[in-house]
Amino acid sequence: MAQRKKMQQKRSKWLWVGLSFGLILLIGGVSVYWQARPLTAGIIERDPRSNDLWETVEVGKLPSFALAQGAKVQEVYHYAAQNPETLKYIPCYCGCGGIGHTSNLSCYVRRSNPNVTVTFNNHGAT
Repeated sequence: MAQRKKMQQKRSKWLWVGLSFGLILLIGGVSVYWQARPLTAGIIERDPRSNDLWETVEVGKLPSFALAQGAKVQEVYHYAAQNPETLKYIPCYCGCGGIGHTSNLSCYVRRSNPNVTVTFNNHGAT
């Protein structure tokens, strides 16, 4: 009887050690996942000069203001994100040069952190 109780205590001890180790691994994995995510994704700012919205999203995703529009607007924003080298040579004719836009690219993409995030400008969606 005493030996049986001793075995149960030993099993209980190892069960707690195993559960504790598993919990530590889980917490560590979640921590690594959150640290690997871009910290700027999902941030929405407002341009003080033009009142345009700037939204930062992960590469491959579209900003909320493009998703709220039709398929054509989404297609244009996707094209702008994928082809900045083309759009930066196309001048913009809407008169946005006064707010700092240098090309057609500026109406759609404010900045890009390659393979991580893209900050979109809602100017092209308005």
